[in-house]
Amino acid sequence: LQRLRARDGASAARNTSDFPLLLCIGQGKTATKSLNKAFVMLGLQTAHFYGAGVYGLLFDNAAEKAGHPFLFNVNEAKHVDAVLDTPVVDFYNEILLAYPNARVILTVRAVKSWLKSQQKFYCCFARGCHRWLAPWRRGSNLVYGTECPTKEQAVKRYVQHNRNVYDNVPHDRLLVMDIPGGDGWEKLVPFLNSFMPRRIPMPPSNFTFPSRH
Repeated sequence: LQRLRARDGASAARNTSDFPLLLCIGQGKTATKSLNKAFVMLGLQTAHFYGAGVYGLLFDNAAEKAGHPFLFNVNEAKHVDAVLDTPVVDFYNEILLAYPNARVILTVRAVKSWLKSQQKFYCCFARGCHRWLAPWRRGSNLVYGTECPTKEQAVKRYVQHNRNVYDNVPHDRLLVMDIPGGDGWEKLVPFLNSFMPRRIPMPPSNFTFPSRH
């Protein structure tokens, strides 16, 4: 029994990290692009919207092309300070198990505003959900239970996700930001300074968070 416990302990040590990862798990279209821009301006290494590796995005990110090396970005650093958007939104519990010292940022926006932006993106970007690449359709089935969610299904998923995060992530590790509603540097920088191993520089005075994703 002691040998089993020692083995399990060693396995756990190999599969967890004390790195203070920034795990940004707001749904898409909650200004995650703006948050990513803010991180970059503060000198952080980021990975935003890893759809190519999980759902297979379109155009240059299509990971299912013949002979594709299945790399997200050949110029990307191996280690990043922050990850944002899909697919970390859908697997954040598993990531928190692997990074027990991770801090979580939940980006939100008013439901009607979010739904309008969501519908515009998903109906037009890929010319309708039925013409998405197969991995992206599988991703939609994973999240919504259907390739083409209705308004009601999308809103239910959005509200439930935010509630799950708020209920399950310890509040001393969680920052909720409504960037379209006006949240900006005054909330973000103190949160980053509280755990990053190096002091976060003050942001440029002439930069404000954009109001859209």
